[in-house]
Amino acid sequence: MSQVAFKERSVDCRDPQAADAAGLRPLAFLPGRRACRTWFALGLLAATAAAAVAAELPAAPPRDDSNSATEERLKRDVEYLSSDELEGRGLKTKGLDLAAEFIARKFQAAGLRSDLYQGTPYHEFRLYSAARSGAVQSLRMEIEGSEAQTLAPGDDFTSLMVTTGKAFRLPVVFAGYGITDPESGYDDYAGVDVRGKAVIVLRHAPFQGPAGRNHSAREAGHHAYIHTKLRNAQAHGAAAVLLCTDQRHLTGATSAQGAAVDPLLEVELSAELGLKPLPVVHCRRSWISRWIQQVLGKNLEELEQRIDATQGPASSELPGAKVAGEVAVVRPGRIVRNVVGVLEGQGATADETIIIGAHYDHLGRGGWGSLALSDKDEIHNGADDNASGTAVLLELARSLARRERRRRILFIAFAAEELGLYGSKRYVQDPLIPLDQTVAMLNLDMVGRLREDRLTVYGTGTAQEWPLWLAQAASASALRIVPEPSGFGPSDHAPFYERGIPVLHFFTGFHPEYHRPEDDAERLNIPGMRRITQLLMELLERLDR
Repeated sequence: MSQVAFKERSVDCRDPQAADAAGLRPLAFLPGRRACRTWFALGLLAATAAAAVAAELPAAPPRDDSNSATEERLKRDVEYLSSDELEGRGLKTKGLDLAAEFIARKFQAAGLRSDLYQGTPYHEFRLYSAARSGAVQSLRMEIEGSEAQTLAPGDDFTSLMVTTGKAFRLPVVFAGYGITDPESGYDDYAGVDVRGKAVIVLRHAPFQGPAGRNHSAREAGHHAYIHTKLRNAQAHGAAAVLLCTDQRHLTGATSAQGAAVDPLLEVELSAELGLKPLPVVHCRRSWISRWIQQVLGKNLEELEQRIDATQGPASSELPGAKVAGEVAVVRPGRIVRNVVGVLEGQGATADETIIIGAHYDHLGRGGWGSLALSDKDEIHNGADDNASGTAVLLELARSLARRERRRRILFIAFAAEELGLYGSKRYVQDPLIPLDQTVAMLNLDMVGRLREDRLTVYGTGTAQEWPLWLAQAASASALRIVPEPSGFGPSDHAPFYERGIPVLHFFTGFHPEYHRPEDDAERLNIPGMRRITQLLMELLERLDR
């Protein structure tokens, strides 16, 4: 379930006066309103037409529908979807694609038609990262009288900040550690003019010795931050920053050639932290050292030692040197996929559609959305959220494929719910079946932790029939329904309700493992998932009348 919040506004359709005051009428959408629908008239029409249905469904292969066999299928599906192999089904993981392909195979095996989008079950859409003007894609070091040297992106440098413009060619200044500290009198920018130029800046801070000369540990930490260095460079008018790892912070490991390993940063620094967009790259130390040696005739390590020894700057312009780069104007993103399968209906109401949905994505290795207290890059398997709902979706597909249906049933496994309901939003923007032919949407999100037989159902006020039908369906599975009338909420039913479609969201409640690495399959109530599946089957019998 997403942590995205929605405003709450609903009408309880069980109250005829409230429904009438809200302008809600059976079988009608009123423009601009959250409409309720009723199926009573359609139910009579469908019952009349049912007797005329001549087509026979193909015989389904025998299947064990005992409670134990159903639970075994649910357990097998949910354990795979929440396994470490799928890496938490996050947006940046291969596991998200593995999950989509798994669901597609299960839809096909159940007998659903899945050649819906250019012969595939995949409703694809692109998710873009935050608005991005561009990253430095090429970098060239020029020295007057010498051949320019080109650095390879990813191997020799990484781009750390998006920037405007398409290209730059700038004079270069070595600015030591890029620190200005008025309290101690230390200033790497003293005596050099960096306006409109690129500055080479060492990472971290000068070595202070055992007595901590000039800087306290707190001050050194503050000045060592990359954001502080960038803000200081911008304050002095620098037009680009070339970061270089200082000698003391190279890793202790060595390459096959015996050189110290110099890992490149792979981050995207945000302008939201008070930084103006400008080219910021992290270069291999070997390139910067070679450049300074060639222009100044000095060794980079010797310059560092001089700064450490004197606690004074060793900044200098690099005469005749320029750095040139090109910026690719790009909006990086990723193709993600809703997985869709359909069972067609027969008879007078065959063109009407019931949607059953569940999101299959989760948080990957944490990051945004995670409530974990540590940042250990742990896999968040999302067994309850929402491998549980996806497993129930698959079991419903298997069961409903074996029954006659008067209405079309569309099964959708949504992607990118955790980021803000993107999968369901994209579907309602580009529906496979027109929304005016969609009579209801049932959403399964976090249905794996049934406790004390209590099942919360949101959206009970979005159609007049829901309370009665739910009570009837729940009695067969001995579940206690906790009704919530509102059709809004932080899950994939909300975009459908926004379009006036009656919805229900089934939910077994929050728990301490929500959005944490501990949300694993062994904590799930598999018999509870089977009972919820049975309730859905009972409800769908009424909805499909």
